[in-house]
Amino acid sequence: MLHRRGITLTTVLAVLLAAGCTSQDDPEPPPIVSSPSETAPEPSPTPSPTPTPTQAPVVAPEPPAELERIDEVGAAAAAEYFVSLYSYTMQSGDTANWLSMSSDVCGFCSRIASDAATMFANEEQYIGGEIALDDVTVLAKDDLLGGYPVDAHFVQAPVRHTANDGTVINETVGDSGPVRVDTLWTNNGWKILAVVVGEA
Repeated sequence: MLHRRGITLTTVLAVLLAAGCTSQDDPEPPPIVSSPSETAPEPSPTPSPTPTPTQAPVVAPEPPAELERIDEVGAAAAAEYFVSLYSYTMQSGDTANWLSMSSDVCGFCSRIASDAATMFANEEQYIGGEIALDDVTVLAKDDLLGGYPVDAHFVQAPVRHTANDGTVINETVGDSGPVRVDTLWTNNGWKILAVVVGEA
């Protein structure tokens, strides 16, 4: 019991001595300053959303100057320019240039114009299908019709035709082969009488 009391008194004495050695004139401890690492980080700027890439607008091919000629050179230019309008017409739904060169008797011409208008109305998408001609040969003028048959070899780019919900309607790897384009000069410029694949 004394042993416990001795421990208690010693402890109290130590506390009193420590308190008595402390002067009231001692300066106050300096204030605690937060280090820079403890400051709240500034919020990072919100990144701007990346714009979604859009498909480049379809541009109508420019008519060549040779379309003003009424000879074999003009006939070849008419055939090449007309087939170059195919992809533009199908992709854009703009049939004005196509129909301006289509004669009333050209079944192929009217079918393409109808297909293009239908796809545009249904908001379908037609990508590709560009057609180029090589090995172009203008035959002798047809005495009955007064026009020039144009034989050539065509090369068509791959086609992807989709519905407005993205469903694939038709897809090809491209095509090529002989073609004949019957042309006729009129008071309204060159007209296409027929386009027949496999006739060249």
